[in-house]
Amino acid sequence: MSQDKEELLNGFVDDRTHHTTISDIEERIENAFEEVSKHGYESGDLAVANFVWETEFPPSGKITVDPEQDDGDVLLRVHLREDSAAVDVGYPVGYRGSCVYVGRRSDVLDAIHEIVSWEETTEASGDILERHLS
Repeated sequence: MSQDKEELLNGFVDDRTHHTTISDIEERIENAFEEVSKHGYESGDLAVANFVWETEFPPSGKITVDPEQDDGDVLLRVHLREDSAAVDVGYPVGYRGSCVYVGRRSDVLDAIHEIVSWEETTEASGDILERHLS
């Protein structure tokens, strides 16, 4: 292909790798929530995580992230309170990364805003989008 033709096609060719794994998504979620405390199996702090998992709080929003390479979705359920928020992150069966992030409402909303913008995010629904992220 000539250089002129290559320059013309630049920007119209899909050069994504389509190799995003669940591990990649987990790392990106951890980076997005770097200002927020993490609770769950890996942190050894199950008290907070179990409280969120076992209590039937209706979520303010749900976000689904679909890794391009692995089967199964990552589901984030967002629970907003007046000054704080919790996000329950559920990974597919067999993957041990499930956890709960709890922190200041503004920090959690910043992280959620970032995650919603990802190409792998296939669904974002609920009150959180209508009121807080638009």
